[in-house]
Amino acid sequence: MKTLLIRISAAALMCVCFFTIIYTSIYKLFGQNAFDGENIGSDLVSQLVSFLYFSVATFATVGYGDISPVDSTSRLAVIMEICFSFITVAYALSMLTEFRRIFSPGPDDKLPEEL
Repeated sequence: MKTLLIRISAAALMCVCFFTIIYTSIYKLFGQNAFDGENIGSDLVSQLVSFLYFSVATFATVGYGDISPVDSTSRLAVIMEICFSFITVAYALSMLTEFRRIFSPGPDDKLPEEL
């Protein structure tokens, strides 16, 4: 079970970090024509934090609206992250059968009868 939780968490974390880098790169290449938002930041660190926040909000499908994609490139990147998040959630849900098998009482869980 620990391995499954680590796999799911690692997939989610890698997805969020990967798209944080993608969003920051798009913003650096295309500037304010790619994303619209007031507090994205002017230096690299504040931009990374802003796009980490945006990536987590997109992955969790919260979408606060304070940062939004404007051009086709940034919108396609957001669509890709949404697809990856659904795949990660689908994988986690598919593991529910494994969790049920682990936690359901079976013949191995019975106490040995005393003689």
